[in-house]
Amino acid sequence: MDATPTVSFSQKAISGIGWSTAAKFLRQFFQLIFQVVLARILSPEDFGLLGMVVVFSGLADILKNFGFGAALIQKDEVSNQHYNSVFWLNVLLGFLITGIFQLLASFIAGVYHQPVLESIIRVYSLVYLIGSFNIVQDTLLQKKLEFKRLFFMEAFAIVISGAVALVLAFNGFGVWTLVWQYLLIAIISSIVLWVTSSWKPGFSFKSSSIKELHKFSVNLVGADLLNYASRNIDNFLIGKYIGVAALGIYSRAYFLMLQPLSITNQLIARVMFPLLVSLKNDLAAIKRIYLKATRLIAFVVFPFVTFTFVAAKSIILLLLGSKWIEVATLLQVFCIYCLIDTIGITTAWIYKVTGRTGTMFKWGIYNAIVIITAIIIGLQWGILGVAIAYTLSFLIFLWIPGWHIAYRIIDLPVVTMLKNLSPVFLCCLPMGIAMFFTSSLLVGKVSTWLICLSTFITGFSVYFILSALFLKENYAFVKSQINTRVNKLIHKRKVK
Repeated sequence: MDATPTVSFSQKAISGIGWSTAAKFLRQFFQLIFQVVLARILSPEDFGLLGMVVVFSGLADILKNFGFGAALIQKDEVSNQHYNSVFWLNVLLGFLITGIFQLLASFIAGVYHQPVLESIIRVYSLVYLIGSFNIVQDTLLQKKLEFKRLFFMEAFAIVISGAVALVLAFNGFGVWTLVWQYLLIAIISSIVLWVTSSWKPGFSFKSSSIKELHKFSVNLVGADLLNYASRNIDNFLIGKYIGVAALGIYSRAYFLMLQPLSITNQLIARVMFPLLVSLKNDLAAIKRIYLKATRLIAFVVFPFVTFTFVAAKSIILLLLGSKWIEVATLLQVFCIYCLIDTIGITTAWIYKVTGRTGTMFKWGIYNAIVIITAIIIGLQWGILGVAIAYTLSFLIFLWIPGWHIAYRIIDLPVVTMLKNLSPVFLCCLPMGIAMFFTSSLLVGKVSTWLICLSTFITGFSVYFILSALFLKENYAFVKSQINTRVNKLIHKRKVK
């Protein structure tokens, strides 16, 4: 009797990973294309101005949900009353946060000594009001693992907003190009979710329903706020004390570094969290699936980080142009950080699934103190000093302790995780060496795009050969997923 639901859920999980992967890669691909084109049209100052806004508005992004989305997924028995209460609370928070930003716009602009920020903040804050109307619909799709619908929604929003942004950029809208792009994404996503979702809110609210979710969500929000502060204080300090152009350079390096991290955090986490929640009373099963998931993440992300580290200068020259060349060195520093934190981010799954958000919050306090201190010290040596201090603080003070505290919840020794990931790292090492020699031989002899292409082909050829020999399970899984998607597309074309 129990076998069918389990199999069905597993199949939905695999399908969810497939669609979520497709959605994220498509989103990242189009975002990267649009950002590359926009970077060639706009200036570092334009991106720096938006970076100043995002430092503050990102806090609103956490507060507007207040952790109730994850709480609804983690809770076993959820009634329609819970959904209604969370919906109306989120709408109230959306109006409240937007109103606060309208009042503080002038003050924030004064902090940075950038008067133009006042009007930008007033318009950008509408993103959070609009987004507050679709949190429950989005949560329901994630809980049911209906990532196919999320795939089409995200693809539609990114393409339309990106196309409009390009038109605005070519017509001289400057930083407003980026503001309207984000606003359009929020508007389109909300409209699509409301039109396609079968759930609609009722006019009811019960404080008792909120209280049932409150303990989980409060600690989660606290941890998220601490994490956000530690990861964004660098943008605030650079913008205030070094300048808007420096922040534009730094933010582009951080944006590129975030691509593999966001694949982990936003893509696989959306699938793994509801999957692991279904097993939250079986720690052995959670540990087994977690080890497989993290190795798969490393298998996909590590080679791209290795390629980015080796070919950073050529990538920046090819994609962004010579005016952004300072991004290359920063990007290489962040790649070192990214290799470790790609897995470090997944520790949040364990805290959330087991309901240990209180422990997550306590760890967040220590994490924030270490990183903020390091950034303040690194600020003395400019944006490169900040990047190096950020990375070193994580590697020395946060890496192993962070893993140990989370992994002991599911009885997973850190040594076991290191052994789990070591085959992937050992495959990336010769890949990186091969790419380094290829790039070194070609620099100054052929065009930049040919250097990038040759380095990529050389590196990934080595990686595919080694992974087929030493990472057979991951290689077979990724290959089967690609073949399945390709075969479905071919079949659809034949049917048409």
